[in-house]
Amino acid sequence: MKTKNADITMSPFPHLIALRRLGGDSEPANPGKAVNSNMPNFIPDAQRLSEIFSNAIAPTFFIGAVAAFVSLMTSRASAVIERIRTLNSIGDEDQARVRLKGDLERLRRRARLLNSGILAALRGGVSATLLLALMFIAGFAGLKHVYGAGLLFIIATGFLGFALIRFAQEARISLHEYDEYE
Repeated sequence: MKTKNADITMSPFPHLIALRRLGGDSEPANPGKAVNSNMPNFIPDAQRLSEIFSNAIAPTFFIGAVAAFVSLMTSRASAVIERIRTLNSIGDEDQARVRLKGDLERLRRRARLLNSGILAALRGGVSATLLLALMFIAGFAGLKHVYGAGLLFIIATGFLGFALIRFAQEARISLHEYDEYE
């Protein structure tokens, strides 16, 4: 007759046997026997892993799109800042180009719009990253995450939509005749 301690020391997975006993199994652990249904299943099977990864595709592409959009707006913001620096370097004695300084306010507005759009897009990316983390944690823990995931996706999409509006506003005022001169 085996004792409970003999089961634990002879098994290749003694920690699983101990967990089964803590879950309420009074019989000696049997590797072929189903685990007590009261215990959470933290090790997902292949099908659940497949579902987790297939559900993660949309937020992953969303994060990639946010990264590309932030890169685009950052390069535009750099060009605007460089133009502001160029215009600020024009001295008052340069009568031929001093009129170009009148464009500084428009350029500063462009920079503010781009900065606002970049921050909004980054917030959307953070929301999508939180969504991805929630999906994986809930998937591994076997929890339902539909409402939380939906809410985070709406928030992420809202931030990205606001960033697109800011980008459209900046694009609308971006072309001006002063841009043709140095």
